[in-house]
Amino acid sequence: MATTKTTGVTKGALAGAIVGSIIGTAILAFLAAWLFIRRSQSSKRGGFQRYEREEDNNTAATNKSDQSSRFLPAKANNNNNNNNNQSFSNGASENLLLSSRSLSKYIPDPADDESVIGRVLGVFDQVSLHVDNYYSHTQPVTSPSSPAETAWISQFDTPYLPGPLSALLENPKTRRTTITHALARSLLSAIQPQSATRVSLLPPLFTPGPLASDDQELNQATYTWRILAAYLARNATPEAVEETQVRQEAAINAFVDNFTSSFAPYADPAHSSEDRARHLRSVTTAAADLGRWLFGQPCAFDFVYSGPTGNNEVVVLPAIVKVLDEKGQRLATKATLYQAVTANF
Repeated sequence: MATTKTTGVTKGALAGAIVGSIIGTAILAFLAAWLFIRRSQSSKRGGFQRYEREEDNNTAATNKSDQSSRFLPAKANNNNNNNNNQSFSNGASENLLLSSRSLSKYIPDPADDESVIGRVLGVFDQVSLHVDNYYSHTQPVTSPSSPAETAWISQFDTPYLPGPLSALLENPKTRRTTITHALARSLLSAIQPQSATRVSLLPPLFTPGPLASDDQELNQATYTWRILAAYLARNATPEAVEETQVRQEAAINAFVDNFTSSFAPYADPAHSSEDRARHLRSVTTAAADLGRWLFGQPCAFDFVYSGPTGNNEVVVLPAIVKVLDEKGQRLATKATLYQAVTANF
């Protein structure tokens, strides 16, 4: 009888082993897939967190730099990294210089020196003509007797005369020169922005009054203000222009009334007081026009007097001197455009 040889493994056990290996393989595959997916998600999350941190750092750095650079011009912001460690020796002057560079579209072309001389001398000629025609040079007059008359005359006194104004007016030889000096100086004081005169012939926008100091920073600030004020005046509304004209007419009339009343004792009787006032009004209007024109010029000019010398030489009409260039910078050497007219007393 033949016998059957066995291997020790039943068919059921073999089937179970096969099924178990399949299940184990599936589990391992699932675990491997799960680990791969988790690692991938972790990597993405970490990368996004790093991006967030970098973005936050960049934003913080930008905000920090904005605190010091947002008020600078665009060009300065672009070069911020190169300029962070720089400092300006002039402080506010550098800011004012940057401002003046941006004023170029508001700055008119400067008038040439000959034009300035011509316009100023035109007013000087009218002053001399007025005194020659409307004031007596020969007849004797009495000095002011009442306190009011003395006060009227004394307001035109200047430190550039060799004696009291009233005493010089009593002398026919010095009267013409004295009145010309007084009228010219009064008109020039009334058209200068920093003048302390009581009656200004300039618009209120043009008259800040005397300044506390005369340094570079203040000069630059004054230059910027002057350029912008003149530009605004040129572009004012018709209503504003009319109001300015009304105020100027009032100032001109006040100046004329004050001068003609004060110097009435020395007037030529051949002309009426109305004629004298009418002519002086035209002279004063010309001076006011000159003042506004000079104010709008980029360059700045002074009218320079000097005290009487040892031989009693007096400045009748002042020198015309350029003191600032078209950029508002003070000239190292002042340019005298026209020498002063003097007379010997």
